[in-house]
Amino acid sequence: MKKSVLILADDLLASTLLKLLLKPVGFHVHTVVDSTNVFREVEAHKPDIILIDSQTLNKGLSISREIRDIADMKSLPIVLLSNCTYLQGEQASHAAGVNTHLYKPVSRHDLVNEIQLAAAKQFSFA
Repeated sequence: MKKSVLILADDLLASTLLKLLLKPVGFHVHTVVDSTNVFREVEAHKPDIILIDSQTLNKGLSISREIRDIADMKSLPIVLLSNCTYLQGEQASHAAGVNTHLYKPVSRHDLVNEIQLAAAKQFSFA
């Protein structure tokens, strides 16, 4: 059975590019550009993984914290793709419930590999 990825991106181009990278390697992909709809989309599509592509680290962290506050989503893997490359940003990501923090630019190989690893793991932030 295909694993599903919900991509939440700040812009349509980014979400389209991420979708084009993940679909050919066997993921079912759904994209959301408007973060106000993310929780409705998570409920509707029940993804195996959430990939957040955020230009601003704080927005991605805020969404991750909100996801972790929902009981059914405590073990849902979250991968954050951001421009933030400093250590405090990565530490803040993990404190907010992000499982994997990837830095832009990210290679296709690294992105796919990390998504596949996240799909294979069961996380818990209870």
